[in-house]
Amino acid sequence: FRYIDDAFVTHLDYDDDAIKAVTAVDRSGERSRFSAETYALAAGTLCSSKILLDSIYQRTGTVHELSGLMDNRQVVVPFLTRRRLAKTVDTHSYQFHQLALGIVQDAPEEHVHGQITTLKSASVHPVTQNMPLDLRAALEVFRVTHAALGAANVWLHDRRRPENVLTIRPRSGTARTDLVVRCVEDAPDHFDLQLNTINRALGKLGCIVPPGMTQRLPRGSSVHYAGTVPMQQARQPFSCTPNCRSNDFRNLYFADGASFPFLPAKNLTFTLMANSVRIAHALHRDLTTGDL
Repeated sequence: FRYIDDAFVTHLDYDDDAIKAVTAVDRSGERSRFSAETYALAAGTLCSSKILLDSIYQRTGTVHELSGLMDNRQVVVPFLTRRRLAKTVDTHSYQFHQLALGIVQDAPEEHVHGQITTLKSASVHPVTQNMPLDLRAALEVFRVTHAALGAANVWLHDRRRPENVLTIRPRSGTARTDLVVRCVEDAPDHFDLQLNTINRALGKLGCIVPPGMTQRLPRGSSVHYAGTVPMQQARQPFSCTPNCRSNDFRNLYFADGASFPFLPAKNLTFTLMANSVRIAHALHRDLTTGDL
């Protein structure tokens, strides 16, 4: 590999079913092209998908849509720990203490992942932020509750749905495009079962969950996305093989979450790393056997 600094990839140049070069620009706007035998997109689901769509748009002028975008749904449950009320906070020794949690489901892929985090060094918190108090009273309440504040962050799995779409929008008068995401929201009761379990667990830990302060974060709040070019057995446009080789371009691989056909609850870092290693072995085998 050769690392190239200060190069913003705009699109891939291709002929028929093969990528021929990567086109990039630097900060000054100077354009460069880099050619290779095989290519791997690993810019993250959103960016890899945009590069793919921009590549087709630059060559054909056609704007396509990628359906099935997934992101981890997140719920934040603020709480108070009763035994920590009116305790002293030492922010100099604070190191983001956290307790991992999981909710086992009937289907293993649907297990729920979460983290219980104390917020001793935080200056704001939903519990104190939403109290209808004047400044003096709010500061006093915050002083008493500071050490007791915490939050449970809970993440859920997601499945591909055709209504969740990623596409591009051409900018008028330029060759640039903007990324566009359209998603449908879940039903209001989608999180109820998991929230009931979390609230009971926090209660057993001696915590109070104030009613009405749980936040169901909207789609797009996640930092993990997947599913726009899913790996599958059937050969279809905008998909890839089980070894993450593009079904549209024979010498292109997807080495990030774009190829995931399902998104479990986070964290996904090790899964992404393991899949990238698997793709590297498959790519090496294809090169060795001349399958490309």
